[in-house]
Amino acid sequence: MRQISKRINESITLMGVIYDSFKDKQLAGLILYATLHDMQKTESILEQVNSGNLKIVPVYPGMGEKVPKNAECIGSIMDGALYLLKLIN
Repeated sequence: MRQISKRINESITLMGVIYDSFKDKQLAGLILYATLHDMQKTESILEQVNSGNLKIVPVYPGMGEKVPKNAECIGSIMDGALYLLKLIN
């Protein structure tokens, strides 16, 4: 993940690095969008998700979905918002 912070000026390459290292490519794109392309925050979230400490939950209120209890909002996405949920180990 350290490659990410070194390539801030190359957003296409950067996005490729994020997508290549994360299992769910669409979810990685949502994280990047929700953080308003904040590479440091995106990197931190991806590292925690990959280590199993956090789960990303997209919530679409128009579809009747509710925000999970104790979830932290990352930011807005189209038609909803993206939340972080800490996993209990």
